[in-house]
Amino acid sequence: MKTSIKLRHEFKALPEDIQKEITENFSGYRPDGVGQVKLIGEDNDKDAQEEDINANHEWRYLMPMNYNKHSQKYYNFQFRQDDVIVMTHPKCGTTWMLEIVWLMKNKLDIKNATAVPQRVRCPMIEQDSFHSPGGTLDPAVTKALSGHRSKTDDIEGEEFLALSNLTTSPRTLKTHLPLCLLNPSLLNTSKVIYVARNPRDVCVSYYHHHRLIRALGFTGDFTKFVDFWCRDLLIQGPYWQHVGQGWEKHAHPNVHFVFYEDLKKNSMTELQKINKFLNTNLSEEELNVVKDFTNFDQMKIRKSINPMVKGKAIKAFKENEGQFLRKGTIGDWKNYFTPETEHKFQAWLDKWSHIKEKIPFTYEMI
Repeated sequence: MKTSIKLRHEFKALPEDIQKEITENFSGYRPDGVGQVKLIGEDNDKDAQEEDINANHEWRYLMPMNYNKHSQKYYNFQFRQDDVIVMTHPKCGTTWMLEIVWLMKNKLDIKNATAVPQRVRCPMIEQDSFHSPGGTLDPAVTKALSGHRSKTDDIEGEEFLALSNLTTSPRTLKTHLPLCLLNPSLLNTSKVIYVARNPRDVCVSYYHHHRLIRALGFTGDFTKFVDFWCRDLLIQGPYWQHVGQGWEKHAHPNVHFVFYEDLKKNSMTELQKINKFLNTNLSEEELNVVKDFTNFDQMKIRKSINPMVKGKAIKAFKENEGQFLRKGTIGDWKNYFTPETEHKFQAWLDKWSHIKEKIPFTYEMI
């Protein structure tokens, strides 16, 4: 049996006035609200002494209060040598990369990629953090777990964690957790593909995501959302600490760092790099199959990828709030930013300049 390791952290609710402000604007955060995770202990001090690019800021992440029930299990999650972990801050091309990797690792199994929902083929390790106990579970997940009943007798509230553990190799797993909240052995065990997208477009996409998803339930306008973004008060943030950790490890042999914008502009070149990183040895013809099958317009109409129908059926998505897969473009932020939001956003960029200046983002299609 593997020895359990302890995540040394503090988890507490946000200050009452901030919590009140959040719950007034994010109906999905009620009633539990949002908590902040702060790493503590000798390991964190050691990281700061080694000039970690996050060292100028407190290691602090915003998570649903429900996260703390599962945090130690996430930290002790047992990764396998043939796992590929797709790690991103939300709305950075996660769905796209998951489909690319799963297809490559599963010998272009178009049949199952079409028939089996991606959320089942590529489970999100920490998804249970967003579910209230006793809530409606995705029928596809229930079906996937039904064949493992003897192993799933006591998993209520941890269905996605169980699915992540029970998925057969080679696993393609999804996470929005930063590296520091996952098993320290990860990078020496499995391959990680980290996808990053320029923060302006991420902010716009995350705004629409928060409007669509009931578990988030943002009720304000874009200007108000930017205010929360620039105060680093959005769940699964702050953005720069998350991306900064990924970038810090971009030269690690088991990490492949991908810019969303490069994947969009030079798909075949990036697919060739991923093919090499994964040692999948696909031919150019096979890579073209991957490229065509994972084309944004194709994924948007494929039920196994786009969860809109199921999401509305189980009331996970709100009506008349757009699509889960929206545009997938570069530079859409220019259609949303006003001089007021630009001024506020630039001040936020300046605040995190010690990380921003190290990462060569593209902000518009040239």
